[in-house]
Amino acid sequence: MCPTISTGDSGEFCAASVILGLPHSPGYPLYCLLGKIFTLIIPFGNLAYRVNLISVFFAVLTIVILAKIIEGLSNPSPDLRSPLPQPEVGYSSKGERIKVRDMLNIIVAGLIFCFSTTFWRSAVQTEVFTLNTFFVAVLVLILSRKPLTPPAGGEDIKFIYLTAFLFGLGLGNHHTLVFISPIILWKTIKTWKSIRGKLFYIILFFSLGFSVYLYLHIRSFKNPGLDWGNPETLHNLWRVISRKDYGTFALTVGEKLARSVPVTIKQIGRFLTTFNHQISVVSIIIGIFGWVVLFKERIQLAIMYFLVFVMSGIGFILLANIPFTAEVVGILERFYIIPLFFFVVCTGVGIIWLSKKIKYAGYAGITSIAFLLLPLFLIHQHFDECNFRNYYLTYDYGRNIFRTLKPESIFFMDGGDDTFYSMAYLTFAEKHRQDIELHDRGGLVFRNIYGSDFRSLTKQEKEERRITTEKSYLGKKPVFYSTFNKKVLPGAIIKQNGILYEAFDSDKLTVPDSWSGRPTWQFYSLRNVFSYEYRDYRSRALVPVYLFMHGLARFGLARGGNGLAPDSKGLLQYWTYAYDRWDEVGWLETNISLGLHEVAYQAFQENKLDLAKFYYDRILYLNKSDINALTNSGVIAEKQNNIKLAKELYLKVIEIKPDYTEAYYNLGVVYWREENWEKVVEMFSNVLRIDPNHQGAKQYLPQAIARLKETR
Repeated sequence: MCPTISTGDSGEFCAASVILGLPHSPGYPLYCLLGKIFTLIIPFGNLAYRVNLISVFFAVLTIVILAKIIEGLSNPSPDLRSPLPQPEVGYSSKGERIKVRDMLNIIVAGLIFCFSTTFWRSAVQTEVFTLNTFFVAVLVLILSRKPLTPPAGGEDIKFIYLTAFLFGLGLGNHHTLVFISPIILWKTIKTWKSIRGKLFYIILFFSLGFSVYLYLHIRSFKNPGLDWGNPETLHNLWRVISRKDYGTFALTVGEKLARSVPVTIKQIGRFLTTFNHQISVVSIIIGIFGWVVLFKERIQLAIMYFLVFVMSGIGFILLANIPFTAEVVGILERFYIIPLFFFVVCTGVGIIWLSKKIKYAGYAGITSIAFLLLPLFLIHQHFDECNFRNYYLTYDYGRNIFRTLKPESIFFMDGGDDTFYSMAYLTFAEKHRQDIELHDRGGLVFRNIYGSDFRSLTKQEKEERRITTEKSYLGKKPVFYSTFNKKVLPGAIIKQNGILYEAFDSDKLTVPDSWSGRPTWQFYSLRNVFSYEYRDYRSRALVPVYLFMHGLARFGLARGGNGLAPDSKGLLQYWTYAYDRWDEVGWLETNISLGLHEVAYQAFQENKLDLAKFYYDRILYLNKSDINALTNSGVIAEKQNNIKLAKELYLKVIEIKPDYTEAYYNLGVVYWREENWEKVVEMFSNVLRIDPNHQGAKQYLPQAIARLKETR
């Protein structure tokens, strides 16, 4: 289990649990209340460790209930009063062997689910998903039971009341619980005659459970450190609950793909590939057998399970329709847990069914041992990516930020959950650095200083408000930024200080010219940062922050230098190493490219063509389709009289981006030097076709046409 906070929402949930705050939409009130209880009743470990135990606790309960569901589905019994049919109890040695074998197989199925990547990873750190799966399991256990017959029908309505209450309460933890609605609807239809007179009480019990969301409204009046959406009004409360900042079924506030048949096929392929990684192809095949068995014995229930599997799995992936990037894979993983739960139920049914088909006891024993290899294989395959035993990456990152911030600083965070939530945990829960003032530039996570109307402003208006507000602090207290944008505060002097930037009033003359923050690096804790191979995307995206910022500082770019130190080529080792090791990290490639473009252009301006070419080659190593690097490399080739290479580079740009006017224009200039007037006319005509107002092409095309006529 993780000993402290991890990446993503972990720090936020831990902090919100300790201070009874309000994390991001939809607020997760139930998890916060449980987290508070765990921090109070567990007498050992740090606060994050205690909250992490919620995931462990409910993961164990989920596995137990999963086993109970499989047991009931695999061993039909005439005893209809039990929540699920009980297994046959044999008194002969053969009967005892069958009972032990069935229990072993049920345990195997539970372990398959336990050691699937997403569930295992969720179970060892602070996340809401094992609690969510617990509610799924409990509700499925209740809803899968066979209906009671009179005179015990009164007991049925009690289970329906319990279902309504737990469903409402569970939605107070995570909205994806709604995906089990088909089973609830099926149960409602089957029992409609006996419950239609009880609808008021059913709705009442559901509302009682769902009323846990009043926690958000009540706690917001106390203005806790985390007060997402400030739901002091009913309008704001509904905005938080309904996830208006995201979209109810959106996973992020970012880009969505355009819908098309190829994209849909690719999304389905992604789901199937990831699903296979979770439990292995053998478990999937057995699960398909189990589903067939369930269809034969309890067809209605099997259909409901299948609907939930499709809706919460492929259906949800298609609905979200987010890009095919490494970052998105990390976001999507957790949403495989619910469909995985239903599939593993059928895998358990399939394992028991296959075992029963083997009559000879010796072979049956061998088969059970063979089935045991399935979870053992998953342990071997997933251990490294799910082992968080010595995970301090996020905690140390937050502490390293504290080591950078001067006393009484104001700290502005320009995006980044790991920055937001490590700060939230360390300041609100562990009470470190109470001298600093924290603000996110989106005005959502921490106290909003940009005005009550900030969220309703346009993008440009928001940026203007940020600049005005943040500049007002210059000269009054140290101003720091967590950002990759060196121009984050126009008009101020921005200097790098370790992994942060420090802003100074441009009117002051006391800003140091030397590399700001050089000693800061000596105080950073970098335990397990480079020696450990992190497998999850969020961790892999956090680690290279150190290398990128260190390389940036060594170049001198962050202090107004031009990055052209005599040994600057050697200093590229930081960025090259980072990219080679974490090449899937989107922000890293983007920001390295921007930095290299800056120094390459500076070298070009100083007529250091070989050095400029070197940097452009590095950019093309990162992204061979970077049209700016290709175009500028073509210009350098022209200046070095390598006309053949220049033409090849410009043609490559046109192949990548057929409407890029500069490539056509530069190619026209090359042909002009060769006096190939036909090609010049063709290139300049293409420029004006794309951009009729291009001044260069408008000026020189008539001359090229005239010269072409002279040659004919």
